[in-house]
Amino acid sequence: MGLAYVSGMRSLRDVIGGNLQAVAVQAADRVTMLVQGEERASVLVDGPTVMSTHLPDRLQALADRDSVPAESASFKQAKQQAVESFERNFLIDLLKRNEGHMSNAAREAGVDRKTIERMVKKHGLRGMF
Repeated sequence: MGLAYVSGMRSLRDVIGGNLQAVAVQAADRVTMLVQGEERASVLVDGPTVMSTHLPDRLQALADRDSVPAESASFKQAKQQAVESFERNFLIDLLKRNEGHMSNAAREAGVDRKTIERMVKKHGLRGMF
């Protein structure tokens, strides 16, 4: 079926629309970051196993932050961790696309500028952009 219109559902092309280029750029950035991390890790690793400590700081932080909660974690804790991870990643991508300009980022996200400012503070992203 691909991108065809099926029984009232919007096509992928309609959903992504003008954001296709932004999605492609984000994907390319992430691939580049992973390749660079892999290259660094291959130099630093002593054995056959790459650990998070072999990765660049940015990837280490992502690995630590996005790690799966312990089995004893409750549904509520796991959900909160997933939401916080999504918020942080969404906010970083949003601010990158808008060159750190919070008003433009807020406009694109459809939220108030103060909401973006609170999220930047919450996720410790001040001065990152």
